[in-house]
Amino acid sequence: MPVDSERKASSVTKITPLLPLIQGCLSEDRSLPPKQRHTDKRIDGRLRDKHGYPYTYSTNFRHNSRTHGSMIDKKKVLLFIESTTSYGRAVLRGISSYVNERAHWMTTMHERGIHDAPPNWLKNWKGDGLISRTANPSAQAVLKRLSCCSVELQGDGAERPTEVTEDEVIICRLAFEHFRDQGLKNYAFYAFGNSWWIRFRVHTYCNILKKEGIDCCLLEEKTRRRVNLHPIWDERYEKPLIEWLHGLPKPTGLMTLYDYQSALVIEACHKAGIAVPEEISVLGVDNDEHLCNLVMPSISSVDSNAARIGYEAARLLDLKMSGKPLPPRPILVNPCGVIQRRSTDIIAVEDPDVVAALVFIRKNIFSGITVADIVREVAVSQSTLQRRFKKFYRRTLEQEMLRLKIARAKELLRNTNHSVSVIAELSGFSGQDYFVKAFKHVLGTTPLRFRKAEQNPSDLPAGIKLTKFIQTLTK
Repeated sequence: MPVDSERKASSVTKITPLLPLIQGCLSEDRSLPPKQRHTDKRIDGRLRDKHGYPYTYSTNFRHNSRTHGSMIDKKKVLLFIESTTSYGRAVLRGISSYVNERAHWMTTMHERGIHDAPPNWLKNWKGDGLISRTANPSAQAVLKRLSCCSVELQGDGAERPTEVTEDEVIICRLAFEHFRDQGLKNYAFYAFGNSWWIRFRVHTYCNILKKEGIDCCLLEEKTRRRVNLHPIWDERYEKPLIEWLHGLPKPTGLMTLYDYQSALVIEACHKAGIAVPEEISVLGVDNDEHLCNLVMPSISSVDSNAARIGYEAARLLDLKMSGKPLPPRPILVNPCGVIQRRSTDIIAVEDPDVVAALVFIRKNIFSGITVADIVREVAVSQSTLQRRFKKFYRRTLEQEMLRLKIARAKELLRNTNHSVSVIAELSGFSGQDYFVKAFKHVLGTTPLRFRKAEQNPSDLPAGIKLTKFIQTLTK
């Protein structure tokens, strides 16, 4: 007994200095309602909650600034972005990536659509920062009156210009080159709505075609509202669309504003008895994967890199809230490229040998094929095939293979962490040295510098061009 008493006394002596800390960690929060307070019980010498589980330091520690110092100052940020579209969710995903990597934010976000009216609590919201994207004029008016740092992703083209957006010039250039590579000679654009960004995309695409000496068949459906950032489709617009589709020369490459409008065009083609992609190839923007794969045929789309837009918006807001120097705006984000699906899966070339060569190249390009392999497959002389191929595509067989390999390498550099040697192999190059040399010859930069630039996009001249265009629309 004496020995047990000594052991017990010794154990109490060792534990006693820790009791104040433990009591502080397990103290009951009197600010909570009675029903939410813990009902603590001591069982087997251990303090347990009302369910019988023992408390642990990690789950029940309550911060005490007097004993442990002040917590990191977290900024309160409102994300007023729609969660009902794939584009909005991708933007939110990019913001989340930045917050998890670099920022100390307490974010507030509610489920909403891009057309939703502003909630009642919005006008009284207090915080440090705001990232917004809405097509509702009332919501835009309320957001404008909030006294905090903000980054605008939609804008009205006037008082609230967009600050981070996709590079429209590159998007439209990718669309044109995609149709051209399919051998198409007729081009069209369908635009439904009435806003500054719609006019800018149409204007950019038509200008690219004009510089190539190509006319664009354009149908712009204006909505009744003077400004309609994201218009809602109505059946009365379908009849003029079908009539316009009937009048287009065939085959035609048709670009739309975004994937949903591509789905509407494909549906109208079905009703009009027009084959997609054999008569009209349809290309959208934003790469809404669920929508693109639900439609038959599946929709090809330019991936606008919305997640990167969200990431850059978060970085810009962080700079604003920190009082640091800001980059020129708007910040333009490069798209990821064209994601080809069935709606543009066509080779509109009349020469069967050229078609056979192109099919063979696309099927085997990353397995190290040579021009000799192509000639052997098509069974014509190399000089004849080169001449006929260049007649349709304005480039040689070697240039076509290099173009496809570089496009694949750019995709891998942008979307993976593979080493340069691995990317060279996956892109069909014979070795790393040749890959780096060819990449620099085509793009004027090395693969690693290209990857770094994609992670930190900046395009001041194009940004200035966009700003000037918006100003002309509001005069």
